[in-house]
Amino acid sequence: MDSNRRRIASVTIVLHLVFAAITWRDIARRSSAEIRGPKGVWRAASAINSLGSIVYWTWGRTRARAHSGVVDIPLDECWALLRDSPVGRLVTLQLHVEGREDGLDIFPLNYLVHDNAVYFRSGPGSKLMEIAQHHTVAFEVDGHRGNTHWSVVVHGRAERLGMDFEIENSGVLELSSVHPDEKWNFVRITPEAITGRRFHHHPHRPVGVGG
Repeated sequence: MDSNRRRIASVTIVLHLVFAAITWRDIARRSSAEIRGPKGVWRAASAINSLGSIVYWTWGRTRARAHSGVVDIPLDECWALLRDSPVGRLVTLQLHVEGREDGLDIFPLNYLVHDNAVYFRSGPGSKLMEIAQHHTVAFEVDGHRGNTHWSVVVHGRAERLGMDFEIENSGVLELSSVHPDEKWNFVRITPEAITGRRFHHHPHRPVGVGG
């Protein structure tokens, strides 16, 4: 169990590091006008959130394990957290390029949950092409409530919806996005495994302070 938890923590840290690095590099390449625009604010917020998650998974989880431990989140509560979180991170395998080591791409996106599946909208681009080539994906959300921090990871299969009744029944047509781009492709993630972790952070009081 401990080895599995360490493996999950290591993978999560790598995902956040990759996403933060990609986002900051993208911001650095853009003009000041672009950075001040809606997309620039979105990119910066996403990168900062990932850096905060890295701190949690490296420092916060270690301290919590020593004091109160990491707690597995029951499946029904994982679903509740997924329903309540407006933004998540999609992890896909990069398109295979001869001579290049295969890697991961991470996309922050708005989504919704319907009938035990995750749905999102997408414009044309690498996200859809990668899903078409590799249907296996991961999807992650995290957050905190007071001193309680949590993370939920979905492993599953992503597929682009082609039937009108599936699109309409899911409610994804009404899903709004912070990105202003047109998004008329609809994708469903069918979960194969869902895991959730939580820890309670107790502020440390230095020795000798306050008596």
